[in-house]
Amino acid sequence: MGDDVKENLTEQEYLVVDIRRELNIQYRLLRKKWSAFIRKQLKKNFSTVLYVTVDKVPTEFILALQKQYPDKIVKVLVPLIEVTKDLEKTSISTDYFLQNKKRSAVLYKIPSEYSHIQIYSIYTNAFSKISDESEFYNIKYLSHFVKAARKFALKIKPDIVHSDNVPFLMGLELGGRSGYSVKFLQTVHNERMYSDLEPFWAFINLANKKEMKRVMKDKFILKNIALLFNLKKENVHKKIRACLNYLYKNYDEYRKNVELGMQTKENVILNRLNERVKKMFPNFIKKGDRAYNPMYYSLKRAGVRAFNSQPKNSKLASAAGEYKCLPKKSDKLKEYKIHHTFDKTNYREVRPLNKKFLLRELSEKRIETKFIDMNLFDDNEVNISGYLDSFYKAPLFFLPFNGYVSEQVMKTASAAILKAFELRKNIQVIYNYSKNLNSVYLKSLFEFFESQPALNGRWTAIEGNVNLGQFMSAADMVLFPSGDCLGIEKLLYTALKYGCVPIVSRKGICADIVTDIFDNMSIGCGFKNRDILDDEIKEYETGFIRALEFYTNNNASWNVLMNNAMNYNSGWDFESIEEYNSVYDDLI
Repeated sequence: MGDDVKENLTEQEYLVVDIRRELNIQYRLLRKKWSAFIRKQLKKNFSTVLYVTVDKVPTEFILALQKQYPDKIVKVLVPLIEVTKDLEKTSISTDYFLQNKKRSAVLYKIPSEYSHIQIYSIYTNAFSKISDESEFYNIKYLSHFVKAARKFALKIKPDIVHSDNVPFLMGLELGGRSGYSVKFLQTVHNERMYSDLEPFWAFINLANKKEMKRVMKDKFILKNIALLFNLKKENVHKKIRACLNYLYKNYDEYRKNVELGMQTKENVILNRLNERVKKMFPNFIKKGDRAYNPMYYSLKRAGVRAFNSQPKNSKLASAAGEYKCLPKKSDKLKEYKIHHTFDKTNYREVRPLNKKFLLRELSEKRIETKFIDMNLFDDNEVNISGYLDSFYKAPLFFLPFNGYVSEQVMKTASAAILKAFELRKNIQVIYNYSKNLNSVYLKSLFEFFESQPALNGRWTAIEGNVNLGQFMSAADMVLFPSGDCLGIEKLLYTALKYGCVPIVSRKGICADIVTDIFDNMSIGCGFKNRDILDDEIKEYETGFIRALEFYTNNNASWNVLMNNAMNYNSGWDFESIEEYNSVYDDLI
């Protein structure tokens, strides 16, 4: 029996040893986690943010952030179109590779009226061919900016790189991670700005060395490149880089007839190349889409380093997850000269005078004799087709189209107008489009209007830049079918400022800014489509007709709607700045 007791005690001792060992392991793990947590808390103290954008410098945001947190330094990095004498050349330069070619870029410092804002700009020889700043949104030039910005981000050495509406992840190369030690944040206020790019063209602009080598060795691609340039098979390997470089510079010429559906030799071959690239790199394309969307691609890759799509205590939209759009706070709106100035106290009496003035200036006689008040326009020369008559209580719609609005947006807005004409609604329409917008659809639409005598006096089209304040202060409603076109925020904020009621879709940044009057009477400042249909055009038409009926049947409520629009505050408040600061802290 003594031996049995001794054996039992030995087993208990072994059990005690095992328990102690397990407790010791758990204790060490717990202490390690606690130490990591403490270190993380201590590190939450960023000092420098590098704000990278191709848009305007976010002056209001930076000043508001530094007013609340004066110990923070925000540096801005933008592209530079031309080197002038007032710029200060820094000692920082870098080399970067694009299309397997070594290129160089220089960093300049731009003088600012605010001492707290440090603005740096990137210049490279590729930008020498750019005639207008808007061309920076072309992937052909934007790829140079992004490649160089990644290099300069390492040399400037910020704690956080905040990339706003740039469709490429600053911390990643396409197809592989790079060794950046800085934290990265990507925000988006216009997700589809860079959509609908053809995969093959986007690829030869953006692919890294490894992926380019794979493309240049692919037999199918080599075969079709040989057909495109009429080369012999044995010469393709030697001239493949020259061919890709030529396509890079002249792709628009090859694809200028693609929208017309012309089955030319070039179109057929490039369609094959697009399909081949999609098969070789399936993650390159958004699922279900035929085109490449670099914004979607970068958001998808940003999931690790961007904040969550729905932070628990934050209203900010995210750069990952559900890909919601982040409303971009406006800079100070331009003060436009209008014929009859008004404010929130007298807009009911004075605002109709602007409408009366605009209808008179755009009448048939004034246009024929060119006796129009030129203060209506920002350009010295504008082209006007059609004219407006002084209909009694006819709602006036304004359709602003700039050089970057998609064909789909124009079709959606015009379909709503055509629907109203079909229903014999008493409306008037002003189209405004920039001179660089060569739209076949708009030309055919205006030809149709001119061929319909019943539409005389009910429409006009203005080619050129206009005084937005004068038109927004006179028009009753403005149409924004989508929040995905460039500069949409500025137009929308201007419309709200002058009490011009927007009709928007429930997608994009416009939907985030505008509250439907039927959803909330106290703050509603516009209209959204209520029905979610598969057809985007039919979907927008429902919101348009509802807005038209509201204007006709609810005069008193319409004044409330205009008042809500004029009271909309697009400035940076403390809560928004606090949320951004907390996001920056969470990244560290």
